[in-house]
Amino acid sequence: MSGDITRGWGSSRLIKGSICQTELDVTSSTTFVNIPNMIHKLLGGMKYIIRGHVTGTSGSSGGAKLAIAGDGVLTASQFTATALNYNGTTLNAVSTTTTLGNAIGAATAVFTDFFFEGSIIVTKPGLLSVQLAQNVSNGTATSALVGSTVEFIATV
Repeated sequence: MSGDITRGWGSSRLIKGSICQTELDVTSSTTFVNIPNMIHKLLGGMKYIIRGHVTGTSGSSGGAKLAIAGDGVLTASQFTATALNYNGTTLNAVSTTTTLGNAIGAATAVFTDFFFEGSIIVTKPGLLSVQLAQNVSNGTATSALVGSTVEFIATV
């Protein structure tokens, strides 16, 4: 996936896009885990739009939370992300963070979809990943399913 996206106020270039091809199951853990194939290297001195959709499932007692996290090498002068957590058409939670690795869209409820969007200005290059965890530790798996997507769009 790549190409120019032109808007009236400028242009952008999709530089990274991926689709999760391996299901991730998190059981009895509130520790964030990288969603397979949703990890990308971002370049220093660049500005990116981040957006994606995690489709999944969870039990009502464990729920789910999402994070966009750096690898400990990547640094940013600006970061913001918002996630909406849904069970079908019912909104479970919506939240915003300005700190890499913080939970967004956390809810102790059955989830089917996370929609997220954000932006980052990278000062030191490194890896950025989309992560999933249970909101409350529970024996019923919280899962990110095959077909979940993420895009990183470099802005001009």
